[in-house]
Amino acid sequence: LTHALQHGIRYPILCLDELFDFEHPDIPRRCSEGIDRLVALGSVVVIATHKPHHWEKLTQRRVVALSSGRILSEAVFEKGTATTMQYK
Repeated sequence: LTHALQHGIRYPILCLDELFDFEHPDIPRRCSEGIDRLVALGSVVVIATHKPHHWEKLTQRRVVALSSGRILSEAVFEKGTATTMQYK
C-alpha cells in the first residue's frame, strides 16, 4: 500500500485468483483483517475462489456465484446485513 501511495495510486485494486484455495482455512481468516483494512481505505479486492466460506470473516463483501460465465446469484454483506438477489 505504501508503494502504491508513493506513486499516486490512492486505492489499489487487488485480484486474488484462487490464491488461498489450497491453504488451511486459518490462513485466509487471518488475512481477512488486512483485507478489511485495505477496503476501509478505499481499495478494491477481488477474490476468485471455489471456497467462499474461507472469506466469511470479511466485514464488507459482495459475493457473486458464477456457473459457465453466467451470474447465478449475488449477495452484498455490509454492517451485519445481507441483501441477496437470484438470477435465472
